[in-house]
Amino acid sequence: LEKATRLGFNAAVTEVTDNQKPEFIEHGNFPVTLKIVYDKDSRRVLGAQMAAREDISLGIHLFSLAIQEGVTIEKLALTDLFFLPHFNK
Repeated sequence: LEKATRLGFNAAVTEVTDNQKPEFIEHGNFPVTLKIVYDKDSRRVLGAQMAAREDISLGIHLFSLAIQEGVTIEKLALTDLFFLPHFNK
């Protein structure tokens, strides 16, 4: 957030912690914290961080692509991903 603001963006951050899988899947379910930095004017994703006790590196690739392609947070929320219904919360 600080770097985005320093670079002249009207930046904001949103953070959420939720389970990695839907509630009905108990085995191997663990919390994931996601932080997204975005520009309030254009709504473009500027940065993201994910933290969890297990490997979630595949998830961060989505944000890398979103940043490179100038995707907005609204479009990101509507992205349909193979069996990742929790991602669209």
